[in-house]
Amino acid sequence: MRKRKSYNISERQGQWQAFGSYEEAAMRYALGRNTIINMAKEAGALIKIGKSARVDYERMDAHIRMLSDFDEQKALQFPLNLYEKILGKGCDIPHDWESTLEYIMRDFTEIQIAAINGVYKDFASCADIADEKGVSRQHVHHCLRKAEDKLKSPTKRRLMADGLEIYNLKKEKERELAKEKAEIAKKAIMKAYEEKMTSLSISPISEDIKNMEIPIPFMPLGEMGLTVRSYNCCRRAKIDKVGDFIGLELSELARIRNMGIKSQTEITNKLIEMGFEIINDVISYPLRQA
Repeated sequence: MRKRKSYNISERQGQWQAFGSYEEAAMRYALGRNTIINMAKEAGALIKIGKSARVDYERMDAHIRMLSDFDEQKALQFPLNLYEKILGKGCDIPHDWESTLEYIMRDFTEIQIAAINGVYKDFASCADIADEKGVSRQHVHHCLRKAEDKLKSPTKRRLMADGLEIYNLKKEKERELAKEKAEIAKKAIMKAYEEKMTSLSISPISEDIKNMEIPIPFMPLGEMGLTVRSYNCCRRAKIDKVGDFIGLELSELARIRNMGIKSQTEITNKLIEMGFEIINDVISYPLRQA
């Protein structure tokens, strides 16, 4: 019986320098055998020689370069693809989009962040993300849709369009303007109340003063019906009347000593019930109610 001659890659390099078997191609490209077969079929690099098959290295190299260029093009699309999905086509991307997206997604769950990055940045499928995170594909798809809905909220859309830096500057200007308006309203209310008190004090009918309803901004703090903790916190901050809240920022309210989240919520809810407004995180009272 005729003995088959064995060849190794180095011996056959001269004979098959432009071609190679599946195993040789797998070693050359550091890929699996099945992956090489599929890629060779896609690239048209599969050549049949009798009963054997060979891989055309030249065509495989061109196909891999094409895939690499395609991946680079896809990578350049991020974050444009995400911005166009949320804001629409033709939108501008701020220079600080990385810090903006990081700030926006700070309250997202781990799966929601993975879904956004996986689909829009890495161009992965929900199935691939599900395998990586050990969850179901339906769960990843649900988290992706929920994350997109969050990004489409008016505040987050505005933040994405402006960028974190410009958004904070605009927010600060709006807050300062709201504070100025609140102070002007406070002075106007005080002036109107003082004029009314002066006119009643010179009137011969002194009963009008007793029967006159005190405007809400001039009501004492105890009339708000706050809990003991909230009341003591406000008194500690020298808030004696309801009108002392006018012009106060919510961040300043939160910085009052021993003022917890429950107390802040209680005070803001009481103020809203009494006709106050919170504009750009500043407590205000409309002049039409004064």
